[in-house]
Amino acid sequence: MTTLSLRPEAVAEAGVEHLVAVLEHGRREPAGTLVPTRLDVRASSLRR
Repeated sequence: MTTLSLRPEAVAEAGVEHLVAVLEHGRREPAGTLVPTRLDVRASSLRR
């Protein structure tokens, strides 16, 4: 079965960094942060 990892740990880390930037510096970054996903193609998804 092929899966898509949304990398929740990386999303959480980016969110905390943005929150700290706002709280400490009043900085707001409207563009946000791009966190790449990962596609794991497993053997069961491949054609034989």
